[in-house]
Amino acid sequence: MTAELLDRIVINERGAKLGRVTDVLFDNTGQSARWAVVSLGLTSARYVPLTHAYTSAEGSVVVPYDKSTVKHAPKADRDHVLTPDLEEALFRHYDLG
Repeated sequence: MTAELLDRIVINERGAKLGRVTDVLFDNTGQSARWAVVSLGLTSARYVPLTHAYTSAEGSVVVPYDKSTVKHAPKADRDHVLTPDLEEALFRHYDLG
């Protein structure tokens, strides 16, 4: 998954709309997309892992998380920089081990 995901709708595996991709964060090498910043509305955005995500035939980004899980994830700050502490909190929240 790459930056071509920008502005795509994000849905869960049941087809429920979660939001829209506003940014994509890559690993330290810049080769692999790791996190999407997903806008949940006018003033709220969350980080969503792309580890188990895929693109549907309709072009939506499909993730294995329900709306509540995404809504209660740590908020994305304006500059979309993941600190080690924030990334650790996200791993715990999404149970990524």
